[in-house]
Amino acid sequence: DHMKDYYSGSADNYGVHINSGIPNKVFYLVSVAITTRKAGLLWFETLKKLSSEATFRQFKATLLKTAKALVERKQLPAKTILSTRQAFSAVGL
Repeated sequence: DHMKDYYSGSADNYGVHINSGIPNKVFYLVSVAITTRKAGLLWFETLKKLSSEATFRQFKATLLKTAKALVERKQLPAKTILSTRQAFSAVGL
């Protein structure tokens, strides 16, 4: 569940399932900080903005941008942005 363990081989459709633990851990850490319901809102709004070809770095950038917008609209607590940055840091992003 860390970028240092990122799989880039051809097995598992180029690691689609092997590497899924990385963003899953980010979700878990954010949901512990702000509740699962609020993290779900953040993920749902973020995923609507991403292409199916998005990289983890693009996902991070879009998630943080979405978090900022939702915090500004008072749909998420202010600690969301810091919690999200910390979660990405915990997985090496």
